[in-house]
Parts: sequence; structure tokens; C-alpha cells
Amino acid sequence: MNNLLNKSTKEDFEELRFWGRVQCIKGDNDYYIAIGLTYNGKYEFPYKRFYYASGANFEFVPFPEINSQHGDMYDKLTGGFTGKPDHIYHKVVEEV
Repeated sequence: MNNLLNKSTKEDFEELRFWGRVQCIKGDNDYYIAIGLTYNGKYEFPYKRFYYASGANFEFVPFPEINSQHGDMYDKLTGGFTGKPDHIYHKVVEEV
């Protein structure tokens, strides 16, 4: 998390907290989650931005924005986390 703190600016977040660990199928690839909070003008309901790091490299990066195209698929996912952020659980093909 120190790398994330050192690379961030005040615009990224005002406070950074460790949120938790998501255990993966292979223990050495667990995900570590951090949450950045911005209170400026939103104290009761701060803006939240989540970051993750894989146990393989511990480099915290922001979660990608949720793609509305995949929204219906999230609740249908089964199986454990692989510990590989680039793993595709279900590929959605765009209709042309």
C-alpha cells in the first residue's frame, strides 16, 4: 500500500484503508483490497474508489469500471477466484 500512497495525489483519495483479503484457489495469488475515500463535500457519503493487488506482485491498481454489458453476468458467476486478474470467467461477444 505504500507504493499506492506514494504514487497517488490528493485528487485520488484523502484517506486510504486496507479493506481485506480475498482468498483464491491458490493461496499465493490472494487478492488484497484497499479503499480510497474522498470526503471533500461528501462527508456523510464519501466517494469510494477500490484498489486491488494480487499476491503475486502486490502492486495496487484501481478496479476497472463496471461494464454495463456484463452486469447481468456477475450474479451468475460460480467458482473461486483464480488469483489472475486477467482471467476471463465469461466472454461476452458484441453483436454487430
